[in-house]
This record gives sequence, C-alpha cells and structure tokens, in this order.
Amino acid sequence: MKTRGSQISETLPEYGSNAVAFDGKTLITEDIKTGEYEKWQRNDDFAGYALEFCNMRFEFVSSI
Repeated sequence: MKTRGSQISETLPEYGSNAVAFDGKTLITEDIKTGEYEKWQRNDDFAGYALEFCNMRFEFVSSI
C-alpha cells in the first residue's frame, strides 16, 4: 500500500483483482476469489482509497 498526501493506493495484485477492461478512463476489475466485477474511474486527485494501474489512480464507482 502506498500513500500520497491523503490518498492511499494499492496495485491490482495487492487488491486481489485482475483488469478485465480499460478504455483510458474506466477500469473494470474482476475479484480473483469471488469473480465479482467492479467499475473504477480514473481520478488522480481523489482523496481516499484508490487503485493504481498503469501509473494512474482510480476511484471506485460501483459493483457490476
């Protein structure tokens, strides 16, 4: 886990997910254990928990 200001981030392996789709702004992940999907939006300025992927940070949007 990394911190940058008030942001805490993890990589996909640390989080326990794989990338399923990425269009440059939106990241869809699949949980390795449960198979559930999540939607993440690119937001490097989000103050809170974020996922790090391709040197970008993503904010959780919803389960899908």
